[in-house]
Amino acid sequence: MSTKISLFGNFGTRNIGNECTLKAIIHSIRRFLPEADINCICSTPEDVLSRHGVPAFPISCRSEGPPRRSGRGPWRLVARIWRGIFRRIPHELREVARIRQTLSGRDMLIMTGTGMLGDGGESSLGYPFEILKWTLLAKLYRLKVLFVSVGVEPMRSKMTQWLVRLSLDGADYVCFRDQHSQQNMTKMGFHRKSFVFPDLAFSLPEAASPPPPGTEADRPVVGVGLYDYCGRGTSGEEARLLYHDYLDKIGQFVTWLVDRKYPVRILIGDITYDDPVREDLRRSLEKKGIVYGERRIVDEPISSIPDLFRQIGSTDIVVASRFHNVVISLILARPVISISYNRKNDVLMAATGLPECCMRIADFDVPGLIGKFESIERRVPEIRLRIIEKIQEYRLALDEQYRLIFATLSKRPSPPSGDEPDLS
Repeated sequence: MSTKISLFGNFGTRNIGNECTLKAIIHSIRRFLPEADINCICSTPEDVLSRHGVPAFPISCRSEGPPRRSGRGPWRLVARIWRGIFRRIPHELREVARIRQTLSGRDMLIMTGTGMLGDGGESSLGYPFEILKWTLLAKLYRLKVLFVSVGVEPMRSKMTQWLVRLSLDGADYVCFRDQHSQQNMTKMGFHRKSFVFPDLAFSLPEAASPPPPGTEADRPVVGVGLYDYCGRGTSGEEARLLYHDYLDKIGQFVTWLVDRKYPVRILIGDITYDDPVREDLRRSLEKKGIVYGERRIVDEPISSIPDLFRQIGSTDIVVASRFHNVVISLILARPVISISYNRKNDVLMAATGLPECCMRIADFDVPGLIGKFESIERRVPEIRLRIIEKIQEYRLALDEQYRLIFATLSKRPSPPSGDEPDLS
């Protein structure tokens, strides 16, 4: 009888890094449990079905429309309570029935990687609440619940911290993708036994044999990754100024590259959020007289994982901000400079043996970026070898995690170890 596994995550939203995570675990489940019946609980089921070929169901069917004004003072609280009683509560009762039907007959619910544990600027009653709801109902319906190589993002809300902690406390197995995430949850009161294994994307089949450098030309091809940066917790004029300052610095760096005859490839990782940045950069450079076709700048759209791998694979050195653009650069053994918007980037680079290849997005300067680039360019062969060794180590570690979590279901004997989770 086949094992029935449901994967949960923010998939189908055109964030190619998240899609890499989903592809990696589907590929690995089919390696370790070829007979497994896989489906996905996600943000956009139609996209996941089309992209990954697995049945998919929505995380939530809630559609409340735009927020309404509720006045001021006590009337605002009364209005919120009224809406909660007569709108949210009936909806959640319907959701319980829908979730029960979705999980009926399943064996395991896997909270699938990505930086899913955080508030991400949304309400605690959004994604954090959905994670808790699915976790508790899955346990009620006797599924195993596993958090597998998940990342912990900053959580400003005490309510979010509480919801996330309850979710993890209810799971059968908890694994973080780095020690920083594990330590953050410990500080927030999570004290159960947990594990640390690398980001799931490192188990992609593409990581098995990184391609050779992208060019044999006199100058290396430089990939420049874009990010829709406007600060954290900022809005209005402040956010606009931060964005234009970031865009100006990236433009200065690209200008420096093309003036010295480096071929440049523009990269993005999230189609929804980064596409506008591509257009803004192009317009900004054209105002300075830098026309892409005339200055060896390649800027192609992406729509899929193969697109992003092909584009990064055609480079020799990468400068990137998006976490999974950094991950994919490492998978392809490309020396990468991380202009980090989040501590997770720095932790990854340090773990890979490249702590010197990080700059903070909030205050990086162009001369400093140029200096790091020139230093890396002189050491490309050495850095590539270091990366290849580390990626092979990550692949072996992830294989060990898959063995741990699937051994019971596949009825394969497991070597005794005091650190193995009890999934029986």
